[in-house]
Amino acid sequence: MKFVIPAAAHGSLFRRPAAWNAESKAGGLLFFSTGGDRVSDMRKWVKKLFFIVFSAIPTATVLAGNGELPRNFHEVDPANRICRSAQPGRREFEALEKRGFRTVLNLRNFHTDRRMLKDLKLEECAVPCNAGSMTEEHVYNALRIIRDKPKPLLIHCWHGSDRTGTVVAAFRIVFNGQEVETAIAEMREEKYGHHADIYDNLPELLRAVDWEKMRNRLQTEDLFVEPFKPEQVLRIDYAPEPFRVTAGGNTAENPGAALALVQEEWRKKPYRVALLVFDRQPGNPLYEPFAAKLNRLPELEEAVRIDAVPDETNDASMRTLCRRVGLEEGTARAVRVVPHRVIWTPPAGTPSK
Repeated sequence: MKFVIPAAAHGSLFRRPAAWNAESKAGGLLFFSTGGDRVSDMRKWVKKLFFIVFSAIPTATVLAGNGELPRNFHEVDPANRICRSAQPGRREFEALEKRGFRTVLNLRNFHTDRRMLKDLKLEECAVPCNAGSMTEEHVYNALRIIRDKPKPLLIHCWHGSDRTGTVVAAFRIVFNGQEVETAIAEMREEKYGHHADIYDNLPELLRAVDWEKMRNRLQTEDLFVEPFKPEQVLRIDYAPEPFRVTAGGNTAENPGAALALVQEEWRKKPYRVALLVFDRQPGNPLYEPFAAKLNRLPELEEAVRIDAVPDETNDASMRTLCRRVGLEEGTARAVRVVPHRVIWTPPAGTPSK
């Protein structure tokens, strides 16, 4: 299966630089007259042209790694099981499958991994883009895949440096809660091979994004859920102070015992939905400590996670949702599906509640 996010329309990669304001021929050579600091723009464009041309030459060292792991392979986030690399070859994809990888996020514009993934249990998700014209929407689409798709997950482009580095920086900001400049500094680290003198548009893209808006979009947008029956819902009642969790008629009074209780109850029936019912408003439930630990349980990775929190609005549509998940009448609650396949860390300087 291949899940493709359509690429946005781009301008020509080989657009004539504005710095070339006049041209003349002499002795069979073409000369360009430039003005002021436009010279540096022209040099940058020429560097980019040579980089693109020579990057397209398919040498053995560029196409694959050592047969075990792809070139430029690095672990991004052990807790979220996310890694990055340059373009893998067939042997590297086979090695990744043996290591348990389940999803490949491909950022290349004119290349698919489909043939190299044939007969492997790896799903390719594509966000086609050029490093020179990457947009905020490309970043959002890549982060949405990282949010929703099964892990471990590999992010790659051609070199694993520029497009991959930009998506990893965005991941750091949105999911790891890093400051923008900290994420950019990591992107520029020498070991990743970022081409800073060619793609200076990428740090500027990261600085231009409204990250609070992006984070809110990824946390609150509606998520599709296939129909389920009330008996497929495991209800988990949660009170943080004093700590108390009840599931399946049994109670635990500390987080470790509570997580073990949920795991035990989940194995008893073919549940599909884990419903966490808060006894009070937790602020952002994605940052609530016990809820975050619950979301990391391997038993719940394929489950639908739903939060129910006290709410004053009590509108008709929300009452319908409450009935659907088996919540009692008369208590106003807001119910929403939780994007739980990734661990969310509060933004820098924001205390969790």
